[in-house]
Amino acid sequence: DIDLDIENARREEVIQHVYAKYTRQRAAQVANVNTYRPKLALRDVARALGHSPGQVDGWTKHLGYFDTSIPDDAGVPHQVTHLVDQLLRLPRHLSIHSGGMVLCDRPVGEVVPVEWATMPGRSVLQWDKDDCAAAGLVKFDLLGLGMLSALRETFDLLRAHHARDLALHTVPADDPAVYDMICDADTVGTFQIESRAQMAT
Repeated sequence: DIDLDIENARREEVIQHVYAKYTRQRAAQVANVNTYRPKLALRDVARALGHSPGQVDGWTKHLGYFDTSIPDDAGVPHQVTHLVDQLLRLPRHLSIHSGGMVLCDRPVGEVVPVEWATMPGRSVLQWDKDDCAAAGLVKFDLLGLGMLSALRETFDLLRAHHARDLALHTVPADDPAVYDMICDADTVGTFQIESRAQMAT
């Protein structure tokens, strides 16, 4: 796994650059395998067994997002709950991993099964990140970070209003006020040091 941090506002631009440089023959995005959760499994099973949409809506109101099974008091017939229990955690469909890409030195379809994505100009593997790792493929994660966009916008504002030209590699590393804020654990919104554990440290 190789992580590349980029501005979140420019991630699509970078993805399209990778496709332009390596072509869709040698580059593809990694899939996410979406598995059945109780509410979706209940909807699919009930529809397949011919239950009315109104009845299904009534049953699904008893389920929260984090429920792992159908409550006994939901009034769902045993035949439906039995099939729902069999579907849970099975794959339902593939979606595209937001920034994960695989690059190959040969047509990627010779290494991994690939399909055209529904989004134009994209190819998607039929494997998820774990399958890619097990096969020894290198996955590049193009991580869109809001903080990098905020820094670029700050540099633009400094340039426009204070005639100060800074970039990531020229930000001064010796500003005492910054270190005072870090020592006070005043780091909310500061990438990599904003969690409670990092503040406590």
